[in-house]
Amino acid sequence: LPDEAKRFATITEEFQTISSKMFQAKTAVKATHLRAPPFLLNRFNRMDERLELIQRALEIYLETKRQLFPRFYFISNDDMLEILGNAKRPDLVQTHLKKLFDNLYKLELKRVGKTLNRWQGSGMYSDDGEFVEFQQALYIDGPSERWLRQVEEYMFTVMKELLKLTRRSLKKLIGNREKWIFLWPGQMVLTTAQIQWTTECTRSLIHCNMVDQKKPLRKLKRKQIKVLSKLSEMSRKELTKIMRL
Repeated sequence: LPDEAKRFATITEEFQTISSKMFQAKTAVKATHLRAPPFLLNRFNRMDERLELIQRALEIYLETKRQLFPRFYFISNDDMLEILGNAKRPDLVQTHLKKLFDNLYKLELKRVGKTLNRWQGSGMYSDDGEFVEFQQALYIDGPSERWLRQVEEYMFTVMKELLKLTRRSLKKLIGNREKWIFLWPGQMVLTTAQIQWTTECTRSLIHCNMVDQKKPLRKLKRKQIKVLSKLSEMSRKELTKIMRL
């Protein structure tokens, strides 16, 4: 918005000039009668009209950015301007990430390049301090909306792949469920456990219908009680904050 920036600078200069003269006048009567009324009123009204035009241009500009990265709709114009203004400083954008992404606290960042003028992201932290590593390095460059969209894509990709691996691991699991729980990120463990529970319940109900007996469902109930007992036992042990979550 170069044109609007120039207009805003001009208005700012005008206002500072008027304010300086009003300050030097010392009294309210003299300050408001620097020129015959309603000179100041008309001057301020014109300045206000020009500011409204600048505001509308800014709203249009921000709307185009929000269409490119819809998560910008979650935040205020002030926050958005701060993000856009610090496109090359992702370390300063970190504080706004939790407003854009649910439970994303920060990215693991480091400076790279011969002159350390570029940023690279290697993973992400949740609010609870749990770390998930990206499958490949994320090079942060260009407009904020572009690299934030890349963060979103990397997040979807790594979580999708982790869910596949966690499910595969549970299917192959024999015995030690405690080790499996601590091996994978919490969200993946919870989601996989829910998928597995739903799948087993569905299969048991279908089996009950086929044999016209409730035995398969009773068998599943005994299995789930054992799982819950194991979880209850684990919760009484000394665990780290992340493990307890």
